[in-house]
Amino acid sequence: MGDVKEKDIPGFEGIYKVTENGDIISCRKSKKLSHGIKPGGYAFVGLVMPLIS
Repeated sequence: MGDVKEKDIPGFEGIYKVTENGDIISCRKSKKLSHGIKPGGYAFVGLVMPLIS
């Protein structure tokens, strides 16, 4: 089994990546984000844009 490929999420480049199996990874913490299930069965992940000071 090879490495899982990752791609930047448009608008969140360098902040979050999505893997080929659908996981969302935080680039800063190198951790998989947890997801929730909305009514109707749709999965969701909340993404936050960091503040620029």
